[in-house]
Amino acid sequence: MRELKTRFGRFKLGYLWAVMDPLFTISALCLIRVAMGSGKIAGLEFPIFYASGMLIYKLFGSIGTATLGLVESNLSLMNYQRIKPMDPIIARTILEIIIGAAAMATILGGLYWLGFEFEWNDTLGVIGVFLLMCAFSFGIGCVFATVGLLFQEFKKIAPIVIQPLFFISAIFFSTNSIPEHLLPYLLWNPILHAVELGRSTMFVEYHCSHASWSYLAGSALISVAFGLSLFRLYRRKLVTSGSVKLV
Repeated sequence: MRELKTRFGRFKLGYLWAVMDPLFTISALCLIRVAMGSGKIAGLEFPIFYASGMLIYKLFGSIGTATLGLVESNLSLMNYQRIKPMDPIIARTILEIIIGAAAMATILGGLYWLGFEFEWNDTLGVIGVFLLMCAFSFGIGCVFATVGLLFQEFKKIAPIVIQPLFFISAIFFSTNSIPEHLLPYLLWNPILHAVELGRSTMFVEYHCSHASWSYLAGSALISVAFGLSLFRLYRRKLVTSGSVKLV
């Protein structure tokens, strides 16, 4: 509840901002598409295509960047013995997962109600992609939380560093349309795999042969293992010192 108030307390729209935030970006992409000439993308209506990609990518952006300064802003809670340094990160991650799931159900349901029809494919597959993406983002969030306290400048650099991922994560393009000589480089991006697998499990009409479950699962495992290890290594310094230097 504390993280919920922190997340939405400064917005006049309140909890509606959970849906309005990604909806603005999706609407902008749709307007650009209409200006270029409307039509289906890889078998999907373009609002459905953009919405599915944006909502999956949003999980990474919201969980990863939300952890910057999170431990530092909750240092007063560490006076309570039962509150551990990892607890604020877990709480914010759970909150972002709930928000992401609610936004996905609301926006995709709203588009279907407006007449953009699609045939739902595999619910368990969608849940699998969703959880793997959350695990990957949680690991990155642990890294960001740690490095953000070790180096205060990183809090300003991190949002800039991850911004290019928006353009290479298959949000507004399909890997089926990418030239073969560029595809191997783009497939290094785990978020692209999550977006493409998400679309193929959501919609019967969408087919993708380039995304890999094993690559996404391996990336999530490595991310969580590295993030938790780094956080545990510096957890005492993060709580007692705030900003410290690596030794």
